[in-house]
Amino acid sequence: MKLIAGILLFFCLPAALCGQQETILTFYHYADSCTVFAATDKIPEIICRHMVGQFYVTLIGFKGEDIARIAAITAAPITDPAKDISLILDFDRSGHPSTGKVSTWGYIFDRNRDGKVDYVALLGGAGPFEGADMPPTFPRRGQPLSRDEMEYYLGHCKMIFNHIADDNFDGKVDAAVNVDLDSSRDWVKRRILVRSSGFNGVFDDVRGFNGDLTDVYDSIPSRPTAVPYRPVGKPPGNIDAAYFREKTSILHMINEAVARCKIKPEQLAGRKRR
Repeated sequence: MKLIAGILLFFCLPAALCGQQETILTFYHYADSCTVFAATDKIPEIICRHMVGQFYVTLIGFKGEDIARIAAITAAPITDPAKDISLILDFDRSGHPSTGKVSTWGYIFDRNRDGKVDYVALLGGAGPFEGADMPPTFPRRGQPLSRDEMEYYLGHCKMIFNHIADDNFDGKVDAAVNVDLDSSRDWVKRRILVRSSGFNGVFDDVRGFNGDLTDVYDSIPSRPTAVPYRPVGKPPGNIDAAYFREKTSILHMINEAVARCKIKPEQLAGRKRR
């Protein structure tokens, strides 16, 4: 009996985490891989669209499937997601990284299969990421770039996604991973995990990382209710209660559209969906 129990445990742990619900700690890398390895061989198509408040919330999947994988929130309706939404990085005529015509969208997931979105990888822009090979003499913000430096810059540009999660499935965002820019250059220096493990608004799990979420890049000076960071396209600010309220409102809009569209649990993307 002990041998059988041991075999069952062995197969249970990697396959289903023994019935435990996934948190941002266990799901982040899977969601991140979906943003990095975009399904460029598939054709996006609209599954359903509804107005929520003053905005159109469009649920998008891929042709031949019936799974909502993307949600876009726009002031005007999207008519052709294949043209309006770019799943991969592009560059404009001046050589700057571009996210395409519509930039207010994200990959959506239902981790516990209850028919509600509880994890979103939101498009946050596009830009260069610092790496281990970053030259210490690389020009700072506003300084001109040589041809070689421009090639280096272009080669390090990526789509930027910020992740939000409702880890206790009560409809409110309580964990996030957000990029943090270098103070002297508009490059992504690291990502910051901010999490309230007690779901009480107290941030007791804060870490900076690059690559693996468990590979701590450095410590983050923070308070229990506010974590300073430098976002893309905005002045420095804090990841705080206001930040989480804003992200929760986005989550509510998406789930309102999911409900109005009568999307079934099996029609929402997740780790084990086909």
